[in-house]
Amino acid sequence: MRRTLDSVLAKRKAKSARRKLKRGRYGEFKGGKEWHEQALLAQRKHCEIPKCGIPYVVEVNGIKCQNAVQHIHHIFSRRFLDKWVPDMSPHAGVNLLSCCGECHGYWTSKIENFLFRGDTLRFVEWVKKSDWPIDRIKAAAQFYGLKELVKFL
Repeated sequence: MRRTLDSVLAKRKAKSARRKLKRGRYGEFKGGKEWHEQALLAQRKHCEIPKCGIPYVVEVNGIKCQNAVQHIHHIFSRRFLDKWVPDMSPHAGVNLLSCCGECHGYWTSKIENFLFRGDTLRFVEWVKKSDWPIDRIKAAAQFYGLKELVKFL
């Protein structure tokens, strides 16, 4: 069977429509009104991780150039909070942090996994070793009532 341009376009359109219908518990994935509003408030001009602090935009010869991609990071992920604090939204402003792609990848690949395994002490050790803003993490933990975590921070 030979595919025509119309059939290919129709399939793409149907796939796109199915994607738009996916809705999470707190609205569309990264598209809900609450997420959008809080993400705008969390935006900064540089990475908020003290050890990094890279500016997202630099000026070269009078021209603004993108230096690094900004990620709005959940300190405590949606998946973690759905399990332990299901009645609270993960998109609260206290839970959002602006960081560069490198710092975001480091958190999600290394530090966050300790929380999912229930290893609070190792989580706190890696947060301190990596120089993440402990005051922000502590404020988020207090907001969500994670008393055991607050005790060790």
